[in-house]
Amino acid sequence: MLLAIALVACGSPQQQKPPAPRPALPADGVDAAVAVADADIEGEETIHEDPPPNEDDGDIEYACEDVIRDLAQYPPALADDAPERDWNLAIRGHVLEDDCEHVWTWEDKHCLVKQSPAVCGPKLPNEIVDRLTKLNELGTKIGELRAAPKAITCAKVVAAHYAPIRWQGRLEGFSQKQKNQMISGSRKIMQKTCTADKWGANTRACLVLGGADLCFFDTNIQHDWGYPANGSVGALGIPECDAYDGVMTKLMSCSKVPAHARDTLRKIHDELKANIASAPLADRLKRAPGCGVAITTVENILQTYGC
Repeated sequence: MLLAIALVACGSPQQQKPPAPRPALPADGVDAAVAVADADIEGEETIHEDPPPNEDDGDIEYACEDVIRDLAQYPPALADDAPERDWNLAIRGHVLEDDCEHVWTWEDKHCLVKQSPAVCGPKLPNEIVDRLTKLNELGTKIGELRAAPKAITCAKVVAAHYAPIRWQGRLEGFSQKQKNQMISGSRKIMQKTCTADKWGANTRACLVLGGADLCFFDTNIQHDWGYPANGSVGALGIPECDAYDGVMTKLMSCSKVPAHARDTLRKIHDELKANIASAPLADRLKRAPGCGVAITTVENILQTYGC
């Protein structure tokens, strides 16, 4: 049932946009199936077997976990005494893994298997060297900022992450009053969560410096701090979605539904509303059918529990 509610995030199947195409990978070589001929040659049976895999012909598939090694050696190399080295290595791992899964070609992976990151790194796509250079610079700044605790309080985090400039061009189609409510709500929720969960110094310094999503890698922070934040959205102005909001409110107040299920549903609900609110106006209006599906699902839950 939770899966059906998740349709709200993307609209009904007919409304979903096809995913952005991934960069094409080279062919994996010849078909592995080789015909076996039953031929009697001087009374003997001849069997044709597959040739052994040939790395140079692309017959071997490289797993990213086997390709990404020696994180510190990707250019620019990370010195043993680099500021916030452990943090930097953890972020490097996430950045490289994401590129490996979605951008690197077979040749890129093959190079890294056969040679060092220092040799292959400059050849990698997606401007990886520039990005890792900026990551090194961010690590250095984090190290410096950590020395000034008053500069990385939760209040400073909120002021930086949800600064007015960050909202420019967002929340299209909402009234100024609605925008102000979502902006204020996002800031209050982040302030409360940062304080209650005692976000680490690296995370806070990273956010103050504008590291955005990079700051949440390698942490246990699960909340999506988008624009707007989960839990900060009121009415969406889409009849079906606002009706979905209404049935969810009824479900949240029904004690017959197990508490853990209500908590899970609430988190899904908050995330989906924030997802819809953050979408461009034209796309947002297409979510109505998905909200209709979610209403039916929630009503079925209510009926099941006699709410």
